[in-house]
Amino acid sequence: MSNPDGIDVGGINGDALNAGELCDAMEPMVLCDQVAEATTQPQPLTALFFSSHGNSSMATVERIQQILTARQVPYESVDLSDQVNGGVEDAWLCRERMEGLSGGQTETPQLHIRGRFIGAGSAALEELMYLIDSGQDLNQL
Repeated sequence: MSNPDGIDVGGINGDALNAGELCDAMEPMVLCDQVAEATTQPQPLTALFFSSHGNSSMATVERIQQILTARQVPYESVDLSDQVNGGVEDAWLCRERMEGLSGGQTETPQLHIRGRFIGAGSAALEELMYLIDSGQDLNQL
């Protein structure tokens, strides 16, 4: 199997790659260090995936961030169009992670709270507001 850049990411006999094998298959090496480090550290309980370039939904992203901050919900903000930190491979890995968490959804922004998929697009903000209006403690979902 290969990613969109033609880099072979298939494991031996089609098995999934572990972090070390993934690092061997990808460049630059800085990314490999980040991937290996990320797999050994606990993942944040809440993640907001979005794409800041060519996306008219940044107002939705900013509102979700404001709400999470005001409610003191620790979260990870993942900009899928951020080419600075790890280049195309890093963006590709983040998109795969997002799609895996949401059951294959590709629309952004996507909000996940404590491992629970809340919604994608404007529905993410609407569902977040519904949870708040119904008295849910976002840190206890």
